[in-house]
Amino acid sequence: MSSFNTLYQQVVGNHYDFGTGTWAIDSNKIKMELDQYGTYHPYLVDKEYEFTEAEIELLRQTCLSTSTKNESDIAQSLFEGTDNIKYSPQLGYYNGLYVWSCVGGKLS
Repeated sequence: MSSFNTLYQQVVGNHYDFGTGTWAIDSNKIKMELDQYGTYHPYLVDKEYEFTEAEIELLRQTCLSTSTKNESDIAQSLFEGTDNIKYSPQLGYYNGLYVWSCVGGKLS
């Protein structure tokens, strides 16, 4: 399996950071298309193209899922110690929760 296929399976196959379009910006060998569910995915323009290690590394660097910091680490550096910010292991950092429902087209 090529390095690109391995990275693609890790990021797209596991439903991580895949719909952002950054790969299509990083490489003209990749385009973004909607799948049958209306979700954007990166697709190879030329399925036979072999990415260089430098190209793979560029793609890897643009993915949060493959960086050394995860979303919780990034959020902690941004929000920890901020007034009125709460933290929940399930939700992460937040400053309020809002819940509503819609019945018959009317918010309640």
